[in-house]
Amino acid sequence: MSDAEKLYNEVYEAKLAELKTFDFSSDEATAAVKNLKVLSESLPPSEKSDLEATPEPTTVLGKLKVNFHEVWDNETTRVLIKAAGAFAGVALVTWTTVHRDHVVTREALSQANLRNV
Repeated sequence: MSDAEKLYNEVYEAKLAELKTFDFSSDEATAAVKNLKVLSESLPPSEKSDLEATPEPTTVLGKLKVNFHEVWDNETTRVLIKAAGAFAGVALVTWTTVHRDHVVTREALSQANLRNV
């Protein structure tokens, strides 16, 4: 643990102990809780990284999988997929309406061309 983390922990523990002395219905306690929240958000970054380095793939298939995953796990890709779904829905409704109108017109013309017997 670094010196900054030790100092942070000491200050945080002191503020917690100080918070115990307040009456929780008072404005001082509310201010102290807000200050403690701000203090807890200002934790200095740790020197040690929690993430382990992922090994780089060496095969072509492994590289393709990694690249596909990077593209698929992207907010822009998700937005494009949603937009494509919306446009496909509009296109389907348009095609259905035009097709139905064409069928109705064709049936009307065929009925008009019938001879009265």
